[in-house]
Amino acid sequence: MFDILKNFLKENLKPAYIFDRKNGTVTLWANKKELFIQLDEYYKTTQSSSCVQEGYSILCNNSNYGKLFLEYMSVQPQCDWQSLPHGNFKDLIKKQLKLKEMKTLQELDLKNFEVCSFKADDKYKLFTIIITDGKRYTFILDYEGKLSKDIVSMFDKDIDTLGELEILSLNYEGSLAKINLTENYIR
Repeated sequence: MFDILKNFLKENLKPAYIFDRKNGTVTLWANKKELFIQLDEYYKTTQSSSCVQEGYSILCNNSNYGKLFLEYMSVQPQCDWQSLPHGNFKDLIKKQLKLKEMKTLQELDLKNFEVCSFKADDKYKLFTIIITDGKRYTFILDYEGKLSKDIVSMFDKDIDTLGELEILSLNYEGSLAKINLTENYIR
């Protein structure tokens, strides 16, 4: 009986997101499946604010998924989001990339993964992935939709990768942790 409980906990308590600095890899754990991402080239910056005990962002290229932006933050136990994290991320992307419009085309809520596709300024495609794991949040901007498609498939679902739309070439370099100093998204 103890072995059954031990195996159950081992399989169900794995963190949804793990960044291995030494090997330059990200592991996503969803629906009892693992997805490994080798960060071929990446640039990492550390972020913090009064309510973020650990935070960093990564802009990278990956041979399988193309350009990705990741921001990880661990929120202090006494702090909470004052609005929805996904809305804050979308608003910051729109503002930082100077987009006029980001129309939500598909939104999938898959356990602790939220995957959305957007049509920006009537010609670009963008995808966001938000991973919630207790007070730990990972925000991913997936420029091509390939990572989004693989994550959604881990739940036996599908997402349209909007092949007819252009890939946005601008680099997103925003940070919810950094802008929290003035916007108070988390307090």
